[in-house]
Amino acid sequence: MATAYAAQDYAVDEGVVATAAQVEAWLSVAKAGDRFVYGPMRATLPLASSGRRRMLELANAGLVLLTRPRRADVPTMFNYTAVRSTAALPGAKPEGRPVLSAVRDAIVDGEIEAIDRLLPVLERFANAGRPCPTDRDLAARADLPREQIPQLLDVLRLANAIRVYAAPAPTNRRVHIVATGATTGIAK
Repeated sequence: MATAYAAQDYAVDEGVVATAAQVEAWLSVAKAGDRFVYGPMRATLPLASSGRRRMLELANAGLVLLTRPRRADVPTMFNYTAVRSTAALPGAKPEGRPVLSAVRDAIVDGEIEAIDRLLPVLERFANAGRPCPTDRDLAARADLPREQIPQLLDVLRLANAIRVYAAPAPTNRRVHIVATGATTGIAK
């Protein structure tokens, strides 16, 4: 006859000792704090029991905590109980956040040269604390087409070379150079 337990608790029939296979089946689904009564209504556990040996191995590995609370209805009997610890199973993949990976877009031809011309212009303005130039001014100073400036600023932002913040007109942006810590529009 099986004893009734809460949903997170597991038990074998009274008087029976769980097998090593039953212990493994419980361990594969047990969460921290779950209980398994692997030897209910027993005075002692048989030394040759595969379930007893497996529970001792798990306890030595720190995966379970073993107790044997006395039965209230029969004080000479014990419920041999294992409580799942918070230790991770060997070889188990840890649960949690997914692994992040960087997405790299292909570099457009001529993009590196354009960035090499634009970034020094932004750095000069940031080091002086002057407001960020407009797209037209950046294009003129870096000798680049005006239409290419927003794309290049996005590439620099995605590469974490700059951070762009909202600012008042005329440029509507403030550029922070990550490498130097300088920001446009903030006087020193």
